[in-house]
Amino acid sequence: MPDRFRNGDLTNDYCRPGSTTGCPFYYGSQQAFTYNQWNTQICDPRDPNSGCFGQYSNQFYGGDLKGVQKKLDYLQAIGIDTIYMNPIFQARSNHRYDTDNYLHIDPALGGDAAFASLQSELNRRGMHVILDGVFNHASSDGLYFDRYTATIPTALANRCNLSGEAGSTSRPTTCPVIRTTTTAGSASTACRLSTMTTRQCATSFIADLTTNPALVWAGRQRLALRRCR
Repeated sequence: MPDRFRNGDLTNDYCRPGSTTGCPFYYGSQQAFTYNQWNTQICDPRDPNSGCFGQYSNQFYGGDLKGVQKKLDYLQAIGIDTIYMNPIFQARSNHRYDTDNYLHIDPALGGDAAFASLQSELNRRGMHVILDGVFNHASSDGLYFDRYTATIPTALANRCNLSGEAGSTSRPTTCPVIRTTTTAGSASTACRLSTMTTRQCATSFIADLTTNPALVWAGRQRLALRRCR
């Protein structure tokens, strides 16, 4: 679990002054924070008398991929040649099993550049890394299923004939799913929920995201699978 291994770069820690990663909120109201002392006992979210009751997975220690890379000499010295990591894709928690974006490494771990650097050094040493890829579920607070407040861009509002709703945090149920393909010259199509079964809607949604990642925003705002009827 990189967050608990070693902090190699303080500038990507959440909620530190001058950090490059900001201080995000998870699942609507749970603000991330990073402990100043590495060995501080984690707050128990199950305890109603704690200061973090009901807030799971938003406590960070600042460990990152740079920290792993800085300790490769140590790991090799004790006979390790393969590292198996918790999910490191962009996510909404410290354990990162609730993936937000499968296409990028979490910024608090150093982002894509940090992983490229680590991979290059592992290759140089003849070492290997195994990533825990979790593809059968994803975060409800993220790129694919946005359960919480999000803004409707002007372009999408216009495309869906939702004049006056640009910038709104509502999710109108009358807007069709915008479906396009990556085939050159193909026309955009639209389909409404009322004309699709749950299976058709799910199949269409997944197919669109697979062929055209740019549609992720439209899918996350309008339908996701939970909105299919």
